[in-house]
Amino acid sequence: MTARDSVYPPSGSRILLDRLLRSVAGVAILTAAATGPAAAQTAKEDSVTQRGRPDFEPLGLDLDLVVDKLGRMVGVVDGPPRDPQNFATGIVARPSLGIQHQVDDNIYRLQNNPQSDRITVFQPGLNLSTDWDNHSLSFGVSGAFGRYTRFTAEDYDDYTLSTSGRLDISEDLQTSLGLTHSLLRQ
Repeated sequence: MTARDSVYPPSGSRILLDRLLRSVAGVAILTAAATGPAAAQTAKEDSVTQRGRPDFEPLGLDLDLVVDKLGRMVGVVDGPPRDPQNFATGIVARPSLGIQHQVDDNIYRLQNNPQSDRITVFQPGLNLSTDWDNHSLSFGVSGAFGRYTRFTAEDYDDYTLSTSGRLDISEDLQTSLGLTHSLLRQ
């Protein structure tokens, strides 16, 4: 308390304002100490839609085990089964298949005489990627094959090939390269 406060006791609103300012200052100091510069993130990195969901990610197929089991089934591979811990290339296959069925009430986008049709789109894909601790390689192939019910001349086949790689130069420095080639309808 100051000399002025002893003569004029603080009013209720001044006490509330003083407590509020002290609380805000305390929270600001605790927040700054807890987060520090290493925990600073942008809103995009913090977005819920951008966060990884490992519990919903497909596991994929370990190609070492698949090739070993297939080789044993057809009689090409002999001897005891391989131990995946001791012999692994770290290549994982992730196949996918999507199927869509749509109804379009104007497939040619004409104002006069619109034509409607149903279309089924098959979307197969295969991604081969490494699960190495350092560096990475990935190769993908996918397609979209649309089939109309009545207007079969409008059927289409789209293809996409992609590859990418990452070279870890050091713990804090990486370089990446990716290439994609697509054959799409006009």
